Amino acid sequence: MAINAYLLSQIFAAVAFGFGIVAFQCTGRRRILVCKATQMIFYGVHFVALGRHGAAALMAVNAARDLTALRTTRRSVAVIFILLAVVGFLATVTHPLGYLGLVAVIFGSIGSFAAREGVMRLMYMTGCSLWLAHNILLGSPVAILMEACFLASQIVGLWRFQRRTAK
Repeated sequence: MAINAYLLSQIFAAVAFGFGIVAFQCTGRRRILVCKATQMIFYGVHFVALGRHGAAALMAVNAARDLTALRTTRRSVAVIFILLAVVGFLATVTHPLGYLGLVAVIFGSIGSFAAREGVMRLMYMTGCSLWLAHNILLGSPVAILMEACFLASQIVGLWRFQRRTAK
């Protein structure tokens, strides 16, 4: 039985979704970044299967960002990834709503390079909230559901992180 490209893409998307949910239930900055990078890799493969190479390239940059952040929290490196996102965005922007996504990516980049786990979580939550607003304005029910699940996972993860640091 042959699996077609669309079905394969959905399998990779489901795995990516799982890593996105799990990421913020992890403890420790390193584990979160590994899960986020893995999520981006699976999303990238999902886009390749759909023939969306531009989106796959963006996921590759995000995965590289998170893997790089495992090694350093230097702001100068964060700025490089932010500039890559801005240049890539400006080269491909087609709708003003996209600026909301760009700001979300910037928050994600700041979060990836934050030295403290709590700051990282808050930056990711802010970016996720912006993606949620973007998807609501776009009117994409599946994307809304996905970001709402990610945000809920992040809220639970932040609550668990706060409890752990308070002890």
